[in-house]
Amino acid sequence: MGHTKSRISRIGRAVGRVTLFFAVWTVAVSVAVSAIKQADEHRRLAAEVTALEGRYEDEFDAYAEQLAENQRIAVDEEKQVELLKERFGYTEPNETPIIILKDY
Repeated sequence: MGHTKSRISRIGRAVGRVTLFFAVWTVAVSVAVSAIKQADEHRRLAAEVTALEGRYEDEFDAYAEQLAENQRIAVDEEKQVELLKERFGYTEPNETPIIILKDY
C-alpha cells in the first residue's frame, strides 16, 4: 500500500507541475498576444500622427501664404480696387459697369 501511495503522490505532483506549466504558458501567451496588439496599435497611431503632421504642415503653409497675400493686399490700394471690381462689380465714378452673364 505504501508503494501505491508513493506512486499516486508522484502522479499528483506531476499533474500539478503540468497544470502549473500550462497556467504559466497561458499567461505568457496572453501577455505576448497583448504586447503584439499594443505594438500594432502603436505602429498604426504613429503612422496616423505622421500623416496628421504632414497635413498640418501643408495647411500651415497654405495659411502662411494666405496671410502674406492678405498683408500685401492691405497695403496695395490698386489691388484692393481690382478685387472689389472683380468680386463685387465695383465701378469708379468715371467707369461704365458691364455685366457679362455666363451660360450655365
